[in-house]
Amino acid sequence: MEIPTLSREKYFLLLVDDFLRKQWVCFMNKEFDYFSNFVPWKALLEKQTSLYTKYLRYDNEGNFV
Repeated sequence: MEIPTLSREKYFLLLVDDFLRKQWVCFMNKEFDYFSNFVPWKALLEKQTSLYTKYLRYDNEGNFV
């Protein structure tokens, strides 16, 4: 984002669950901080729903490879 948030984050990670039809946004200070945001989100979602992640799709950006 060109203009940072009030807490100075300039990047965000949009997480979409196709099965539950829900979306989450994680704001980040560093551009490549995706993994440290994804792992706790995944654990929380699996704990709350008792469902486990089978597939992970991404937009073919080099950041996730």
